[in-house]
Amino acid sequence: EKLQWYEIAYRNIRNKLGIPVDSTMAYKDIIRELNDSLPRFPDSYRTVNWRGDSENDPSMNLVLYGDDTPTLIELAREVKRRLSSIEGLTGVEMDVETGDDEIQVQINREYSRQYGLDARRIASTIAYSGQDVQLNEFRSSEKEIQMFLRYSDVDSTNLQKLRSMPIHTPAGVQVPLGTVADFSIQKGQSQIWHENGKTYFQVKATAKKDNMKELFALVDKAMEGFEMPRGYSWNKGSQINKQRDQEKAQNFGVILGVVFVFLLMGLLFESFVLPLCVIVAVPFSFCGSYWALYITDTPMELMSMIGLIIMIGVVVNNAIVLVDTIKLYRSRGLERAEALLEAGRHRFRPILMTAATTIGGLIPMAVGGAKMLNLSYAPMGRTMIGGLVTSTLVTLVAVPLLYTFFDDLRQYGARIMAGFTGRLAGKSSQRLIQD
Repeated sequence: EKLQWYEIAYRNIRNKLGIPVDSTMAYKDIIRELNDSLPRFPDSYRTVNWRGDSENDPSMNLVLYGDDTPTLIELAREVKRRLSSIEGLTGVEMDVETGDDEIQVQINREYSRQYGLDARRIASTIAYSGQDVQLNEFRSSEKEIQMFLRYSDVDSTNLQKLRSMPIHTPAGVQVPLGTVADFSIQKGQSQIWHENGKTYFQVKATAKKDNMKELFALVDKAMEGFEMPRGYSWNKGSQINKQRDQEKAQNFGVILGVVFVFLLMGLLFESFVLPLCVIVAVPFSFCGSYWALYITDTPMELMSMIGLIIMIGVVVNNAIVLVDTIKLYRSRGLERAEALLEAGRHRFRPILMTAATTIGGLIPMAVGGAKMLNLSYAPMGRTMIGGLVTSTLVTLVAVPLLYTFFDDLRQYGARIMAGFTGRLAGKSSQRLIQD
């Protein structure tokens, strides 16, 4: 009856939403509707999880380690209770919940001793009733026949027949199994996991969005004050280590890109001071990218980081053109202020046209649903558009200002070096005269 209610509710929700199953944004609406609309029963539980690809699954596994399996199961239930209180999670499930239902037989020690039965005899009788027992081969002059022994009604065995199964006592008396054992239907374990000599269970928490940092922080807060017996421990699984390694690799890629761009500009400008006023466009472009992701509610994921690395080489183009034009005008004899005004007047229109055409070409990527290996291109497009918008404004405003500052700094350093070398030359000439 409960399954019928769930089926009706789910069918009504699908008709209400009218969202394609393969839609990348449909899962949030579906999960919200399921949580709000599915009926709740006192003696039952339910979890709603989104089964996406494993690489981008917005979930984490909290792993419990220990020696005793029943103790781990009790600890896992307490962990599930704590994680279920986190607002924003779409589901929390334990490994033990994924197993099949099974009939558990608990032997009554007092009654079994009265009949002279031990646990081994009872267990072997139950095992023989549920599976074939291989016998010796029947050999004749012509062939060999493999023989098995089994109960005649094994295919139709149910709980009632299991209770009435006869158990032969050492005295030759048959007693029903239900007389010496208790029965219960519980969730069984599909398998038991071991790592470094320890048994472990996993509790999986699934979030609504791909923001693993926020999920980890919420889990840490929910697990505060959780005490475990001696010899037991827990951690947030290998996923957090993978995420940290991925972040380190991405940050290293960004730093390496900035360094290579700076060195290349130093070779082109034949100076390592002027590239400083160009490289300032990079951090400002990062700010624009983060704001673009925040406004569009786009998570910082792999494609976003790739967009940042690509953007490093794109946003400095207009600044390089502007600084090179300033340098050209100064080589023709113009003063610095006049060279800045002329370069800005002549390069204002080309810079805006270059930025506008690049942003226009990225708009289909930013709003489209194209994917590669189940990764959307949209975060990359939005990252680059936000960075290009802010870097264009910085190129027209901050680059001339920083050029003036670094040029003054370069001239000041040149005067100091000239004075220092002049004093060294004067001291050398005095020594030569004295000699």
